[in-house]
Formats: sequence, structure tokens, C-alpha cells
Amino acid sequence: MKKGPAAKPEPQKLIIGISSRALFDLEMENRIFERQGVEAYLRYQALHEEEVLKPGVAFHLARTFLGLNKHLGKPLVEVCVLSRNTANSSLRLFNSFDAHHLGIRRVALTSGESISSYLKAFNVDLYLSANAETVSKALKSGVAAAVVYPKSKAPGKGEDSIRIALDGDGVLFNLDAENIFRTHGLDAFDAHERMHADVALPEGPLASFLKKISCLQRQLGDRSHLIKTALITSRGHPAHERVIKTLRSWNVRIDASFFLGGAPKAPIVQAFGANIFFDNQTSHCEAASTVAPTAQVLEPEKMPQKGNAMKMKRGPRAFGLSGLSRCANKTGKAKMKPETTTDLKKLKTARAIFQEPAPDFALGEIVTMHQIGPYDIAEFHPWKKKGAKAQVGTADAGATEFYGWVDGRDFSKTWKTLDEAITGCIASRRAATKDMVGS
Repeated sequence: MKKGPAAKPEPQKLIIGISSRALFDLEMENRIFERQGVEAYLRYQALHEEEVLKPGVAFHLARTFLGLNKHLGKPLVEVCVLSRNTANSSLRLFNSFDAHHLGIRRVALTSGESISSYLKAFNVDLYLSANAETVSKALKSGVAAAVVYPKSKAPGKGEDSIRIALDGDGVLFNLDAENIFRTHGLDAFDAHERMHADVALPEGPLASFLKKISCLQRQLGDRSHLIKTALITSRGHPAHERVIKTLRSWNVRIDASFFLGGAPKAPIVQAFGANIFFDNQTSHCEAASTVAPTAQVLEPEKMPQKGNAMKMKRGPRAFGLSGLSRCANKTGKAKMKPETTTDLKKLKTARAIFQEPAPDFALGEIVTMHQIGPYDIAEFHPWKKKGAKAQVGTADAGATEFYGWVDGRDFSKTWKTLDEAITGCIASRRAATKDMVGS
């Protein structure tokens, strides 16, 4: 008996899970909850349950995703809300669904309990929340998740298409390669990536989400332009090749790729017109949130945090070099490094030849060096202070500052953000040029 043609596999549905605070602007309500407690919050919600909530950072993304169903001809995209609210306080939430004409049907309300255990039960492909603890638990359970920046700027382009921008290392790929950069610097990172160009990068937290998006693009056929994706990475040549070959091996489509070589990402995010941008580094997320909706992919807790490497009194500092190569002599005993400096040439020489003892950066523990044209910018944790005196050797991992050199010259200036540092370096270079012309 002849067998009939095999049935086509049922298309997979894309399911986006969103917290109520990511979908709607609940910042004032959240402040009431944090400052006055749950009873005051419940009273406020009950008194205002007929007031429609304003869109939150993920609102436009959710509505545009849901709008794809009319192009697909079937409901292959679903947005569900998973919230720690109570059912009693949620009527305002449901009323706002109706007022904004959102086709949201499935909702989980856990009365303060963690929602992370329900994400897989809902088959969520991506979860967006303003709560870092919830996102951290979701990532640990293997669900793609990110923390939205509630004050992110709303998307500037219309809702006819979805434009998703993603970082590479720490987002699409795991942190193995980035950790080489953090520990050994740019030269070692480039050499490693050249050597492993034919080895696919291990998947990161949002790899499965990108694969699902790529599958959805294929189902859209000649209307695949309704979803656009962009890779926006700090990598540059020659570290590009491994990324391209990895994405090829995953059989995913990326519509635009930007290898920035350490240059700021925010201008590219803005030019792309992202409905949302995903990155794992706070500095990139803060800058991007001023131009587009932004979400941060948290790094695993087991990953060594900046500033926490080897707690030796004179531990590894300049350019994040390995503690063993920088702090121990041939007998394994720690060496004291008496010199501190802001001299870029000395710091670069120490990095290049693994000089021992090597000079420390005078102002703190360097975690990353950004080289952009004639500008060298150190991202560092400043030394902790006891009174007015800096405790050299003990970095404040909770603080980050930036220090710049222009054409190798030290301008003795620090800034709070990378964008401020770049702007300051450009201004310093222009001022120096004017002084030379006028002299």
C-alpha cells in the first residue's frame, strides 16, 4: 500500500513573555509599592483601575509582533503577560489590554511569587522584565531573557516592521571569547579568534531567540522584510570571520551587521531604528537607551565580575592581564609592583611584553581599553578611598570611570561614561590643535 505524502510539520509559534511593568509604564506605581508597601499599592490600583495605562518600553515591540499575524494568515506569534501582581489588582491591566486593542489572551498572576518556573510551562521564547532578579532566574533556567530599561526612548519608526538589534558576545554567543579580551587584552583576543575562525562560537542566552526569529522570517516568505535583524558588535576586523561563519552554521539570517571595533553603538542603534536593542554591558545599554528601547542580558553570577579578580594587595591591574602572569614570579610568590602611572606608553609596553614587575594604572583597576582612532580610553574601577586617601590596590567594583589619551598624550581627565570620554577626547584634541595653530 502506497504511503501518501508526508504531512508538513506544523509551524512553530513564537511566544514573547512580558512583565506588566515592561509592557506598560508602571514606574509611579512601582515607587508606591517600594516606598509605601503592598497595601498602598493595591489601594492605588483599585482607585485607578479605569485609567488606561500608558505604553511601556516593550509596548510597541509587543503590538508590532502581534500585528505580524495578519500577514502570516494564522496566529504564529503570541504575547503573554507574566506578572507578580495579584488577580485583585489586575483589572487595570486587563482594561488597558482592551483600550490599546492588544490581542493578549494568556496571563499569569502569581501574587508576588517568582514567575521563572512558569516560563517554560508557557513555552516562552523570550521574556522581558524590569526586574533583574526575575530575569536572572529565567536565564539560569535556560530561557532567553533580558532586563528592560524603563526610561528607554520609544522607537522613532512606525509599526509596519520589527527591527531587532543584538550584540554578539554575551548575547548571541557565550562569554568565552569576551573573557579572553577582558583577561588578556585586544591583541590576544584577535589572535585567538583568528586561530578559531572555523570553530563555531558557543551559543549565548539569546541564540535560540534569533533562531526562532529567523524561522519566522522564512515563514513570511516575500514579506520577510517585516522583520529586520541587526548584529551590532564591538568586534572588528579580524575578529569578524568567526562570527560570520558561526551564524552561517546556525542557518540564521542577519539583515545588517556592524563590526564597530570598539566605537560607540548608540549611533548605529539609532540609525537602524531599533524597536529593541539587546546588549550585556551596562555602558552600552545606558547609551543606547537614550535613542531606542533597550534591554540588558545579564551575565551569569558564576562569571568573575569586574574588579573581583585575585584579591592581592597589588593584584593584576593594567589592561586586565592574567593574575598568574602578572603577579607571580618563577617561584610562585607574589611580587610587589611599586610604580603607578598614567603614562600610556609604559602601560602598553607592560601589556605587550608581560613586563614584571609592571606599572599599575595610577587611578584604579583597568577592566577594558577602548581604542578609537587617535583616542585611547581606559574603562576602570577607581581605587576605594579612606577619607581623602586612595587605597591603591583595592578597587571599587561598584563604580566605573573613564580616562583618555589623545594621540598618546595624557590630558589628565576622567569621565563618567564612554560617550562623555569620547566627546571629551575630541574636544581636547581640537583645543590642542587650536593652541598649536595659535602659538
